[in-house]
Amino acid sequence: MEIYILFVFIIIALLFIDFKANFKILRILAILVIIAFSAFRYNVGYDYQTYEYIFSNNIKLEVGFNFIVNIFHLIGNNVKFVFAFFSISTILFVVNGIRKHSINERMSLFLYIMIPGLFLSSLTTIRQSLAMAILFYGYNYYLKKKPIKFLIFAIIACLFHYSAGLVLVVIVLVHKIKMSSKFIWFILISSLFIGSSGILNKVLADIANGGYMNYFNDNVEANLFKLFVTNIFMMYILYYRNEIVEFRNINVYYIKMIVVGTVILNLFSTIPFVIRFGYYFKIYEIIVIPDFLYMKRKKAITIMFMVFYISTFVYCLFIDINGASSRGGLSNLIPYKTIFGN
Repeated sequence: MEIYILFVFIIIALLFIDFKANFKILRILAILVIIAFSAFRYNVGYDYQTYEYIFSNNIKLEVGFNFIVNIFHLIGNNVKFVFAFFSISTILFVVNGIRKHSINERMSLFLYIMIPGLFLSSLTTIRQSLAMAILFYGYNYYLKKKPIKFLIFAIIACLFHYSAGLVLVVIVLVHKIKMSSKFIWFILISSLFIGSSGILNKVLADIANGGYMNYFNDNVEANLFKLFVTNIFMMYILYYRNEIVEFRNINVYYIKMIVVGTVILNLFSTIPFVIRFGYYFKIYEIIVIPDFLYMKRKKAITIMFMVFYISTFVYCLFIDINGASSRGGLSNLIPYKTIFGN
């Protein structure tokens, strides 16, 4: 666990010095550290060994993934190149997406690392995380009324994970729905009650009875802390929603995305593969929070948010490690190992 704490400390230090001295090369160095931490890992992430097996046996998945695997079968024939490609591509799309969307690149990058469903998940869900990063970058074209460019990036995202196609549909539909504060409060509270009842989980399990049943056999106990944090954050944003939208009108769309992600988490809090789908939308927290902090311009509030997210990161990492141990296994995030030691 110490290596993750050190990693976070280095990133915060580099971004803070960049903030104070406006020394952009330190921001670039922070990005390189993030890429190196992800690209040079070995056997870190729950699906690492699964992808080793897929690579070794040339198992076919999405077209884009198959294409990349085939290239690295020809060049080096080493699965480590595949992990490096996905790590580098994911981080670069996220970083460039931040540059397109955010008014505070440093804070957005910090939040991307701190929110466990984003960077930490990218160490496991390499295909979906890349698809999410591509859509995150491409979404700026949708907001700029350039649907063809957005569609191109959405198609590229689908080549790496088919779930991106469903996200495309949801984005279009959500943009057509007017969300008043009362409506958002209603769906948030309703989703919590419906999710806690377990009705939707049973319905989906019945529908998926067959080839996809294995997804429902992995059901986990709902992380009440994560639900609590997610909904408290959403309520906080809703309280200041009008101010945030007045500060930057485009935030009305980012907040819609976050609402969708929160509702998905509330409804399907025990089904990991559906929760992952929710982070296609919750990623926009890293855009809205910097706007809110800039709007308030109070050092105490910024420090409070940073401490909160650092604590959440450490807590979720701790829960992951202890949760794996209680199930009789080991966390695939710990110990952190690199390709240079294997």
